[in-house]
Amino acid sequence: AMVYSDTVIMTVTDVPATPNIMLIAGDSLESSVSGTAYSWYLDNASTSFNTKAILPDQNGYYRVQVWNQQCVSDTSLAYNYTLIGMQENLLMRQGLFSIIPNPNRATFKVRTMLSPQEQAEITIFAASGKLVYQGRFIAPEMPFTDMDLSPGVYMILLKTDKIFEVRKMVIVR
Repeated sequence: AMVYSDTVIMTVTDVPATPNIMLIAGDSLESSVSGTAYSWYLDNASTSFNTKAILPDQNGYYRVQVWNQQCVSDTSLAYNYTLIGMQENLLMRQGLFSIIPNPNRATFKVRTMLSPQEQAEITIFAASGKLVYQGRFIAPEMPFTDMDLSPGVYMILLKTDKIFEVRKMVIVR
């Protein structure tokens, strides 16, 4: 009698979670979910954008779907994107603020392009989401000395009445 044996190898791929669209550095949009491919839509029409982060070149409602091999997520909610002026755009590209040095040992400076008259708020969150500092930002540079921060990743948010920017900071020991 003949014995036949076949081996079937199956790969199970998860359907990606429904993404959210985040504004990054004032001019780029990014999917909150990673995948193997991306489909971006502008006002419900397909675009040529196919990466996790995009630099839109026109105003409108952007949506994204995330692909994981042949599995596709639900479409994100619409993000209403508005292009900003060229001068402002250049400032945003460079970034509203920088963290010096980064990584650091819980002593650092936050430096901005803001003038001292501009009102801003600075907030620092641990990676867990715990608020570790919040206060008025004194432009153009504000020192933080011997902060009581454990080693790890932190998010620093700087917000004015016109701009909101987030940067990652790493604390080492």
